[in-house]
Amino acid sequence: MNIELSPKILDVVEVPDRFLGSETAGVVLGTVVEVFGEPRGELLVEVNDENGIPLDLVLLPASEAKKVWSSPEPEKRVSSDDCVADRSEREQAREKKAAASCRSPKLARSKTSTSDP
Repeated sequence: MNIELSPKILDVVEVPDRFLGSETAGVVLGTVVEVFGEPRGELLVEVNDENGIPLDLVLLPASEAKKVWSSPEPEKRVSSDDCVADRSEREQAREKKAAASCRSPKLARSKTSTSDP
């Protein structure tokens, strides 16, 4: 099941202060460490201080989170099955090329002309 989440794990989001128990209006930044439920579910967000030391974990409705930075997409890893398939395709292409060159009239003429005295 492929679900496009927004925000997704490791995104940086703004967390309203009211979710930290503060009565003042404002926001702090946090990193999404887990996503619960459907795409509009809840987020577990780690709030850190300016030195990166964790201060709190907050359960935040996804609708209340404002994404300020997206984590980069991971690079697609090549599985060993893909490598085997690629190698097999390359070998087949080489074999076809070799077979075609053996049947080439130009190559056939040059072979016969070099064998003549």
